[in-house]
Amino acid sequence: KQLMEEFYRNLWARGHSRLEALRQAQLSMRTHYDPEQKQWRSEASESPLPPVYWAAFFLHGDWR
Repeated sequence: KQLMEEFYRNLWARGHSRLEALRQAQLSMRTHYDPEQKQWRSEASESPLPPVYWAAFFLHGDWR
């Protein structure tokens, strides 16, 4: 849920392309999201969030 919220925030509010919106959402999840507390951290963590939380999502379809 958090990954998709961040993806659409990047896509609509920040005006990124779909690819860049997903990339930025994944990077944010990796460094700034705490799954145990279910909240965003203000600073990047020294122990990144494992890919199991964010790596399964990818873009699919006609990119044109």
